[in-house]
Formats: sequence, structure tokens, C-alpha cells
Amino acid sequence: MLKENLSLTQLLALLVNFLLGSAIVIGVGTEAKNDAWIAISAGSVCGVGILFFYLFFMSRLPGKNLFEIMEFCIGRKLSILLSFIYITYFLYTSSRIIRDFGELMASAIMPNTPIELISLSITMVIGYILYLGIEVLAALPRYLHPIFLAFYFY
Repeated sequence: MLKENLSLTQLLALLVNFLLGSAIVIGVGTEAKNDAWIAISAGSVCGVGILFFYLFFMSRLPGKNLFEIMEFCIGRKLSILLSFIYITYFLYTSSRIIRDFGELMASAIMPNTPIELISLSITMVIGYILYLGIEVLAALPRYLHPIFLAFYFY
């Protein structure tokens, strides 16, 4: 397995872009109206807290991934069950995101294009970026962050 390194600024940029992208597309904090920034900030604090929790375990168990850390902490059988739930949840979540984004693209931008083709295109782009590695994905916010901020504030 290749060892890929991210700087803290790259990790922060990935986190900020993920949160801003979700807030723009989904409309996070719609009930909060003018105070939606508080809802986004609270979610960010929770996310950063979980990140620091994971980083704490990674510093105590260097060289181990999330699944190996779970196995070390709670035992093999329970970690297999939790790993299966974790993987299933994120497969479901990612498929929902691709479907929702595909429907948004199909209804707003390309109404005559089948949603299957849009979803396949999105999946191929994601697969290619993942094939190139996390460092390439982490380099994208340098270019996309100003665009996201412009959409967010205007």
C-alpha cells in the first residue's frame, strides 16, 4: 500500500470544501434562516472533533488504519461487524449523493440526458481521481475553494 501524505492545510481545505459543497447543494440549516452559519459551524466543530479523536488513535497506533484500530480496541468479531456497517453506510451515502447530484444535473442543466449517463460520468471521474490518489484530490481545493466561496457568499 502506498503511503500518501497530506498537509494540514490540504486536509482543512478538503473539510471546508466538503462542508460548503453540502451546504450549497442541500441547503443546510434552512430552518435556521439567517443563522444557518451557526448550524454549519456546529457541524464543522463536531466533524473536527471526530477527526481529532481519530488522529489521537492514529498517533497511539502508528501505521494502522481505521479497521485495524477498531480490531485492536474492541476485538476481531465486533470490529468485523462494525466495519461491515461502516462500509455499508458509506456505500449507501455515496450512492445517494451521486444519485442526488445526477438528478440535480439532469433537471437543471441537462434535461434531455439520461440520469444513468450523468451518474456513470460522475462515478468515472470520481474513480479516476481516486486512482490518481488522495494527494491529487487534496490539490483540487486550491483551485475550487475560491469558486465555492464565491457561490456561498453570492
